[in-house]
Amino acid sequence: MSQTTLFEGLQQEKTVKISGPVTCLGQTFASDEERRKHFTELLREKLQDPEFRKIEGFPHGETEDILNLSDPPYYTACPNPWLADFITEWEAQKPVLSGVEGAAQPEDYHYHREPFAADVSEGKNAPIYNAHSYHTKVPHKAIMRYILHYTNPGDIVFDGFCGTGMTGVAAQLCGDKNVVMELGYQVKPDGSILQEETDSDGKKVWLPFSKLGVRRAVLNDLSPAATFIAYNYNTPVDVVAFEQEAKRILQEVEQECGWMYETLHSDGKEPVPEQIHAYLSSNWKELRNLPKDDATLKAKASDRWYVPDPNKAGDLEKLREKALLKEFDHYKEAKKKLKIFRLEAVRAGFKKSWQDRDYATIINVAEKIPSNILEEDPKLLMWYDQAVTRMGD
Repeated sequence: MSQTTLFEGLQQEKTVKISGPVTCLGQTFASDEERRKHFTELLREKLQDPEFRKIEGFPHGETEDILNLSDPPYYTACPNPWLADFITEWEAQKPVLSGVEGAAQPEDYHYHREPFAADVSEGKNAPIYNAHSYHTKVPHKAIMRYILHYTNPGDIVFDGFCGTGMTGVAAQLCGDKNVVMELGYQVKPDGSILQEETDSDGKKVWLPFSKLGVRRAVLNDLSPAATFIAYNYNTPVDVVAFEQEAKRILQEVEQECGWMYETLHSDGKEPVPEQIHAYLSSNWKELRNLPKDDATLKAKASDRWYVPDPNKAGDLEKLREKALLKEFDHYKEAKKKLKIFRLEAVRAGFKKSWQDRDYATIINVAEKIPSNILEEDPKLLMWYDQAVTRMGD
């Protein structure tokens, strides 16, 4: 395995994503990825239709860009051609007041709700709200009060100006007992939701007004950025895969930009770095105009930190060595054999441990790596043999 591959795998947990059969719009697929491929090809065909692109509000974008943003049929970065199919399916699955799923509403059923007349005040500091800022964003708990008041479980809510999709979040959380109770309502074992009211005698009573259960949501916005955020807010996430990808991105950014946040320290032996030299010359009269390799100046500069210069090979090499030694520290703390490690980090760690006469660390780490790796690297083998000899003296 190459060193690059080893480094990319450093400190990353190995995960296996298990994906079983999934059903979508009446069709069953071997995995969610198969579902995505199937509907992506259907959307690709649809995008070739000139009449489809004439729909008002159709985004100005290339076919591949629209496909890359989409996760059909649940989310499309253009008018969704499966919208009617979803509504038909949801209507068929809707639980009715009689409690029989899929049954028609009673013939005498008449929808009626009194106007929602209450002040609504919700804070804007919930984790869901803060996950992504957006113009005129409304807390999902505020929206939940309206949805619970006007709808039954399974009803379809449409938001044509959805922004980041808080209406969708609210519709789903109407099925979460704990969140509903956080609104100040009571939830009975049969799913009835009660709110506090004042009766004709002025007494406080709890009366049922809604039912616990998820509502469906259709979200739309003219802004592709808004619908993309809304999609990610309202789509189930593989938490393990997300964490792994986030770690990979953070590691990539650290490799590219980490030096900006690193500092180096003068060891008092090499010529004084420019930043420290300028600081000392400005604050101590006796150190002004001294060359960078002056013994007095180097002694004063010892153990002072400075920001590395990315244009200087010497600073970059020191940063690289610092990063390698940081990795080596993980190897020292490991309790088991090392399956993933970076050979350069082991070399740097052995070298530093030898200079510090820390022979025990060399032996400790050497016993955690495969013996053939040690035997095939002359430098590592030399440090190890010498460390064993010194420890035995």
